[in-house]
Amino acid sequence: MKKKENIIIIVVLLIMVIAIIGVSYAAFSYSGLGTKVNSITTGSITMEYTEDDNIISMSGALPTTDATGKVRLTEGEYFDFTVSSKIAGDVNINYEISAKDVTTSERKIDGSNIIC
Repeated sequence: MKKKENIIIIVVLLIMVIAIIGVSYAAFSYSGLGTKVNSITTGSITMEYTEDDNIISMSGALPTTDATGKVRLTEGEYFDFTVSSKIAGDVNINYEISAKDVTTSERKIDGSNIIC
């Protein structure tokens, strides 16, 4: 009789352990399907920088105010270039133009001083 009770206890314990493992696995591996569609919208941005020469060369240039610098038209006193962009899609972009010394990576022009 004692042997039969031990077998029943072992079987009940095994069933409980299997049930606990099964419920735990089901709880941690559940994944429900959502009803919201996830979408990623991108646009296409093409920017082009053009200039007459391939170098920046300003001779005799000294620090000056914006008001004075904007009206200088003598060759060697200004650097003329164009930045254009083509945007496909419904996107807005912010961009900044700055000049850096290629030998030291030091920033030479603050973007807030550039008028487009």
